[in-house]
Amino acid sequence: MAPRALTIRALALVAGLMMARATLADTVVFKTGSTLEGAATVKGDVLELRVPEGVLSFSRQLIAEVRPGLTRLQELERDRARLTPKDSEGRWQLVAFCEAHGLKSQAREMAREVLALAPDHEGARQRLGFRRYQGRWVTPEDVYRELGLVQVRGEWMTPGAASRLGELERRLDRVQAQIAQLASENSQLAESFSQARQEVVDKERSSSDRIARLQEQLDSERSRSSSSGGILVGPAWWPPVTAAYYRPALPRPIPVFQPGQSVATQPFCGTSLRVNR
Repeated sequence: MAPRALTIRALALVAGLMMARATLADTVVFKTGSTLEGAATVKGDVLELRVPEGVLSFSRQLIAEVRPGLTRLQELERDRARLTPKDSEGRWQLVAFCEAHGLKSQAREMAREVLALAPDHEGARQRLGFRRYQGRWVTPEDVYRELGLVQVRGEWMTPGAASRLGELERRLDRVQAQIAQLASENSQLAESFSQARQEVVDKERSSSDRIARLQEQLDSERSRSSSSGGILVGPAWWPPVTAAYYRPALPRPIPVFQPGQSVATQPFCGTSLRVNR
């Protein structure tokens, strides 16, 4: 067998499996006798066949014919129109047709029509989620409610479990609120610490600048003092110290006292000194 024929047969097999869910039903007949179903479109010398998983392209030289068909939905509507108003089994067959071709919503709709005509139809009840309980058809939700269960966030549980779950959720909410408050306080503390650190840095920078200015002033004053010969004593500047400040006193003549002579002296406690022989 030619490789091309093998390829076509493989494509036919794969596409045939995929088309079990296809909603379009054009039939493409190849010259080898193989067939594929899908939405066929002719574009020049190429035939495109659209399937749910993508688009397949074939040369028209490989195609024998294209048999146009109805979509699965159109087939459903056609067969539904042929049913009599009381034909519950015919509608049940359409439920199976819809499920076989992926028409889920249409399958549930047809099942509800079956129940409207035959309320005890077991297959339709099961398709819609009903179960037999104590001799009657009920949904699982009905059974849970009769057992005293309550539904919380999609889960069925006893009222006590629901109460405990609610308390746990409230505690969790409080813990989460405390965590959020602590996170906010931590953020505020971090901001305050950052501000305080910046203030310290600014003060250190200001002190450094002031010390630098004082050092410059001191250096300037020293420079002027050395140029003028002055001496720096503490924060004050004194004039140059010369010998004139330390000049010794001239000697004075020693007075000669005669007997009986009064000598005027510096007052000493309001009296005068008198020398007698």
